[in-house]
Amino acid sequence: MRPLKLISRTMVGGLYFGRPAWRVMEWPEPPDATATEEKNPEISRPENRPQLGDLLRRVCPGSTGSCTPALVRQIADLADRRARLLILNLLPAQPESLLPAALTQFQSQYLAAGAELIARCLDSPRVMVALDRHDRPTWRAWRRLADGRRFRIHTLVNRYPQAHPVILTRCLTGTVLSPASLPSGRDIVVLDPVTCWALGRFLRWGRATTRPVQVFVSGREPRLAEARVGQRVADFLRTLGIAPDTQECILNGMLAGEWIDPERTAIRWDTELISLRPPAAHEPAVDCIRCGWCVGACPVGLNPVSLLAAARIHDGLPVGDRREAVACIDCGLCSYVCPSRLDLAATIRTLRAKQLGMAAAAAELAAAG
Repeated sequence: MRPLKLISRTMVGGLYFGRPAWRVMEWPEPPDATATEEKNPEISRPENRPQLGDLLRRVCPGSTGSCTPALVRQIADLADRRARLLILNLLPAQPESLLPAALTQFQSQYLAAGAELIARCLDSPRVMVALDRHDRPTWRAWRRLADGRRFRIHTLVNRYPQAHPVILTRCLTGTVLSPASLPSGRDIVVLDPVTCWALGRFLRWGRATTRPVQVFVSGREPRLAEARVGQRVADFLRTLGIAPDTQECILNGMLAGEWIDPERTAIRWDTELISLRPPAAHEPAVDCIRCGWCVGACPVGLNPVSLLAAARIHDGLPVGDRREAVACIDCGLCSYVCPSRLDLAATIRTLRAKQLGMAAAAAELAAAG
């Protein structure tokens, strides 16, 4: 079997939800901050790529964003090549997210310091800061931060899922990426703001065990707090006075997130959002009415209902359009807009994983032969 190739598609959709009507009002210090943080520790700043990689493995070894690849992986993929462009992605990854704006509002000194450190170690000539065009306070704050630095601000209408690296890099640079590939393959590095924040704060305080998490409870203003990586989600919520027992808990966004059991799930480096809501009434799926809404909303130009039909075909029959599932970026818009309540996103996610597994196996066979 030949390895699968990404089928070329034009990005046609995405939905604009507008800037959230609320804002984060405070950034509370963790309860154990004074007990664990040491003022002015003697920490040497990395001066080159290997030293930066060592520091990243200590500070944030994995991905700190739900869709942005881990920086340590991008650096390894970059090898000895120069990063021609760094993109600091400050677009909200989910419509309800205020994390990038809150980092700018409360912790901009760490955010900017981390981005500058990465740019210097990767010898990158410029850092492009991608912002939501309608978030004027964040835009004004970054205009002040960019003064005298290598930052260049670029504002965009945040049509979800604009923050996904595949769409963002194409919009900003015209570079076409496969969802399964890294932007560093094209000498572009996409930075998640939490990675920059974690680096900047570690160099200042020597603290590397927490990350900011936005908690969104239905009917209340969102809250922002630092959660300890490895801590149970339920324990973290209880420190905020929130009882998760009678509510549905969704991790990393209402559109593309996953339902979790807070008693069994731990805070990870890529835990950005925790959303709680009353249990939703189940809406049974009905037959597709051929409205085409899923096709119009898909930001990578797929036909989700066609992929759903292909997934239901017996494995012994020709796969047909199944290969197109490789191009899915798992944004969840198809299920969101479907009036028939078809389980499009989850089915395509499973189909995509299967196709990528088949491609990896074929590549191994070709290498062995």
